[in-house]
Amino acid sequence: MNGRRSRIFALLVPAFVAIMAWLVALAGPAWADTLVVRSASVPGARVSADTVVRLELVSRGARITGAIPEFGMYRVEVSPDRAKMLQADPAGSGLAWARPEVLLHTSLVPNDPGYPYQWWATSIDVPPVWGLPEVQNPVTLAVLDTGVNTNLPDFAGRFVDGVDIVSGSTAPGAWLDTYGHGTWVASVAAATGNNRTGIAGVSWSARIMPVKIGSSGTFSDFDAARGILYAVDHGAQVLNMSWGAESRSLPLAEAVSYARARGAVLVAAAGNNYGGPVNYPAAEPGVIAVAATTSTNARAAFSAVGPALDLAAPGDRVVSTGLNGALVLVSGTSFSSPMVAGTAALLLSAAPNLTAAQLEGILKTTAKDLGAAGPDQYFGAGLVDAAAAVAALSTLPPTSTTTLPPTTTTLPPTTTTTLAPTTTTTLPPTTTTTVQRTRRVPITTTTLVPITTTTLVPTTTTTLPSTTTTTVRRRR
Repeated sequence: MNGRRSRIFALLVPAFVAIMAWLVALAGPAWADTLVVRSASVPGARVSADTVVRLELVSRGARITGAIPEFGMYRVEVSPDRAKMLQADPAGSGLAWARPEVLLHTSLVPNDPGYPYQWWATSIDVPPVWGLPEVQNPVTLAVLDTGVNTNLPDFAGRFVDGVDIVSGSTAPGAWLDTYGHGTWVASVAAATGNNRTGIAGVSWSARIMPVKIGSSGTFSDFDAARGILYAVDHGAQVLNMSWGAESRSLPLAEAVSYARARGAVLVAAAGNNYGGPVNYPAAEPGVIAVAATTSTNARAAFSAVGPALDLAAPGDRVVSTGLNGALVLVSGTSFSSPMVAGTAALLLSAAPNLTAAQLEGILKTTAKDLGAAGPDQYFGAGLVDAAAAVAALSTLPPTSTTTLPPTTTTLPPTTTTTLAPTTTTTLPPTTTTTVQRTRRVPITTTTLVPITTTTLVPTTTTTLPSTTTTTVRRRR
């Protein structure tokens, strides 16, 4: 008789556990933490002790999502409160221990020829992020600049809704970059990595929206404002603006307000005026103003300073990809800005519901503090840290977004904004680029900072084999 009861118990209890687990899964905890727990019973004593542990876990609101019966281990999802309780008192639930699940990720070492020279990638700690599955979702990043070279392999299949604002044409040839600045900027922000060509940009999955607002180093603020509206109206989530002027532009101010009201993240170069004030639009409220640092985390001498600074990123002797695909060295806050814009794209890829304010807050609170303790006029909140910013997403509750109906804004022409100074010297044959003032409207210009742009020759750089290292990161 006792043997018969034992057999019935052995059949009914698992069925009851399954039903309870189904009910828990149906309700589900509002916030699920994943734990790995181990039964206190001897492995192998399964019908009685193991089943009791399962019942106890289910009764405490746990959803069993996996098991290693040989070890008496289970992976369970529980609410944060239950997770704390199980970890604090595992014996009370018949457990030897309960620990948060640890996720293992590969950390890519890209095989791009330029990567060995990309000290800046390590400086902002982006390599550990490249292998994460959560940052592979596409985010649209608009590069408002001189266009982008459409023929470089690093950008293959990445373009969306490109336009030449001045001509109004959306044909690919219309927004082709013939000056170089836009291509350098886009390469830093989003060049495809680990493809044996060029460099590894910050965000490999971002969709690149080239918004050509001029063909040289000087743009009209009216065209720049129109470019912002175009980018936002065509779905850009992050806008990079590697240009500016010390005088405030009303058209740009209205365009920035328009973009922010629609949830866009705006990032701009602080300016290369050797300690002068932060340029506009970087100094506009709601725009993330980015200063430049060196390989030693010092302030780049040419970088603007002031209370309007939000963050800092490398900007001195940055390796990028030139118009002809050769590696070049460029300097200026123009190249600090796309590092932050690319990091913003990574955050939105992992957490699409982030608001612009939340995203900016994460970038600032996770930045590496430089200079005097706390935010200062030289580095803002500090050096952007891509890995820390992405890791911080696990601490945020889910958010909701509100989509506002489109409106039309008429922008009056006023001044002309100038590219945040950059320097470029092309190795043989040597060429000199002259920045021309636009004659269509009165302009205010700032002189480009002379720097040395060096093509890394010979370009027969030994290709690094693709290798992986393993990093460990907790998931809450």
